[in-house]
Amino acid sequence: MSTANWNQDGYQFPRLLSEIRANVSIPPGDMEDLLQSMGITRAQLDELFDRAQRDWERVKTRTCPTPRQARNLKELKELPALAGMDPLSVEEQRVLLDDRDEVLAAVWRLGLSLAFWEELGKEMGVSTERVQAIFSAAHDRVGL
Repeated sequence: MSTANWNQDGYQFPRLLSEIRANVSIPPGDMEDLLQSMGITRAQLDELFDRAQRDWERVKTRTCPTPRQARNLKELKELPALAGMDPLSVEEQRVLLDDRDEVLAAVWRLGLSLAFWEELGKEMGVSTERVQAIFSAAHDRVGL
């Protein structure tokens, strides 16, 4: 692991909690002491572990992407140049990767032309209806 990643608390804290959940069995008495010390319920502790796992999965996606994720990230980084814009900042990349549904929903709300959806479908190698369904589903998930 790179030193830069090691020094990122936002990477290491969710990783630590995920590893504890996966590899450490807390005896019942110790569990009760932990819950009492933190002033939370078992359900709240489980929620913390779940949130940490989700965060850790996002970190792994950004720092150790699968080949498909790497292609998507490469394409994402190239997108501004294709549009004649400055490169995306690290924060803009994070938003686009982490808040994918919100981004897709925002695009759906733009009410773009059928020609746009047809061209996007060709680029993605899927039908126009499939492309529209992907964006529409994201819109529904976000609830806007």
